[in-house]
Amino acid sequence: MKDNSLHRNSLYILFSITFLFNWSGCSAQEQNSQDGYDYIIVGAGAAGSTLAGTLLANTNENTKILLIEAGVDGTKDPMVTNYVKSGYLMRTKYDWSDVTAPQVHLNGRTVLFNGGKVNGGGSSINGMLWARGHKGDYDSWIPQGQESNSDWQRWKGEKILPLFEYFEHFQGFSKEREPAEAWTAAEFKIPSRVLTREIRYPLADDFIRVAHRNGYPHNEQYVRDLRQGVSYPTFNIFIQPGKEDADIFEKYGRCDAFSCFVSTQHETTRQRLTLKNSTRVFEILYDKEKPDGEMTQATGVMAFDENNKQTETFHLKPYTGQLILSAGALRTPQILMLSGIGNSEVLNPVGIKVKRTLVKVGADLQDHVSTAIVRKLNNDKLKESQKSFTQTTRSESKQPVEKLFIEKLDAHPATLSESEIEVRSACQHLILKTPEHLNTTAITLYFEPGIKEEVKSDINKAKIRPSFQLQSNFARIAKPHPASINEQALDSIEDYVNYFGIAVINLRPFSRGSIKLTSASFLDAPRIDPHYLSDVRDVRAQLKALKEARELLEQFARDSSGWVEDEVFPGAQLITDKQLRNYIREYSSSYAHPCGTCKMGISKEYSVVGPNLKVWGFENLSIADASVMPTLPSANTNASAIMIGIQCAASLLRDRTTASSPINE
Repeated sequence: MKDNSLHRNSLYILFSITFLFNWSGCSAQEQNSQDGYDYIIVGAGAAGSTLAGTLLANTNENTKILLIEAGVDGTKDPMVTNYVKSGYLMRTKYDWSDVTAPQVHLNGRTVLFNGGKVNGGGSSINGMLWARGHKGDYDSWIPQGQESNSDWQRWKGEKILPLFEYFEHFQGFSKEREPAEAWTAAEFKIPSRVLTREIRYPLADDFIRVAHRNGYPHNEQYVRDLRQGVSYPTFNIFIQPGKEDADIFEKYGRCDAFSCFVSTQHETTRQRLTLKNSTRVFEILYDKEKPDGEMTQATGVMAFDENNKQTETFHLKPYTGQLILSAGALRTPQILMLSGIGNSEVLNPVGIKVKRTLVKVGADLQDHVSTAIVRKLNNDKLKESQKSFTQTTRSESKQPVEKLFIEKLDAHPATLSESEIEVRSACQHLILKTPEHLNTTAITLYFEPGIKEEVKSDINKAKIRPSFQLQSNFARIAKPHPASINEQALDSIEDYVNYFGIAVINLRPFSRGSIKLTSASFLDAPRIDPHYLSDVRDVRAQLKALKEARELLEQFARDSSGWVEDEVFPGAQLITDKQLRNYIREYSSSYAHPCGTCKMGISKEYSVVGPNLKVWGFENLSIADASVMPTLPSANTNASAIMIGIQCAASLLRDRTTASSPINE
């Protein structure tokens, strides 16, 4: 702790010296492309990388783009490129490793908030599950009375669907799917396509059979048509060259946004892109003397180069340059607030004077909440299984994936000296202690609690937009995480025993939180307070869904297939609603899908950006990341973030070709 404090203090001193140098007119280093950049993009995450690549593909050779990323480049690191090892990336240099404020409604616990600090952002460290969400998710983003507004119509579900289909390419399915005709002759081109694959496990075959027998339809097309049902998961991954015959743990590569949309560009095209890694933007430059409420222009950004330990100033081309924040739902509002853009009640206490009032900056934080159900796996069943691991098109391994999984673990017995990695997907507060954390999501199930009996008699009921999702994972549990779990509850856990867990995820929570500054320095992480389960409706829904999911897993345990045994969590002793509500508060955690902190809306009183993603009061400042989502989609947010990056590129490209482009007044 002492070393970290000294390190941070030295950064403060160094930053202060270089800042004063810049202030006196002798900048430590000022990097510009001649008279400035056409586009400066802050953040090379899912949306930022997609935006940068799309702009590169649709602008001429004179267009200069600067992409600034706080993290490093991980495209050459096998731990990043091999998606099944994603668990090893948590709490490393590739992860922001944020921690929430103590959560009152989670019994005072803090919660780990993982986020990609690397080219590609979250798409470079996550489990690569691919889902668009429901059509109704995007329809709900359109404010009442704006349905016929042409700017808002671009966000309608029926308009977004063809866009998703244009940049997706499905592999390993019974029928290869090509992009929708509506976008093949689009107004601009998208430089690459996300490769997605369906992966099947023998255990999943039996679970899906049991789920179907218990009233959950098999929805093979859940990516294209999200509705109540169970299916095999779809991942945005690809077969790595030269590894066609490798096993499941070495075969597939990560199809992250940076690799898909930036690295795939032709070398001569990429020369127009300047990439700055390990560089933290801490201030937006604009005319702060203009009265609050008057339109203004961003002129550039100030940033701190963590490699060279110096501040830098990057300028936009006068009058035509565009600045886009794509730093994510946590860092984008932080940058705005550090620049004097936000709510005076939030900024004044940390000594920042508001220059542009936008009260919704940092407000309305939302996240998917997850609670785990865990059962012991039958190891004999796993080891005796001789089924082949299959995909729809062909067998790709001579051994079942579960058997490979066990052999991988048993080949390198875990010891106390090896690193501990949190299993986020299913056992939120249990530690996986193995030489190699393997991403083993086997099943995904979307459901609306309480309607499965109605679905049996009326299949149209399955079309109802589901509010919960189940995701399953294998895990080997070693010991509890001392910072986030009641250790007494784990007395019955056997070290190095294999488990099967299901995460019960609330897709549309009512609880709202906030991001606030803790000081006027970018070196201090913002205060992240999601207010998990603060709305009683979320507690009721989580309880109802947990009980239904628990019943389904009980049916799976009773099934003759014999994959799972005794329940470990919540545990057979927890029966009453009161006990289960306390379990939910003690064990629920983040699914790392924050959004809403700079949401879209119809005016600056209720939002931060308009439908064209321009920040209210600025002519040339946009936001493109999950922070603009008014509400969470019913899915992992990676696909939606990529879509937002393309939507922002479309808006900026329209502005370049339109004589009088719409500006937020």
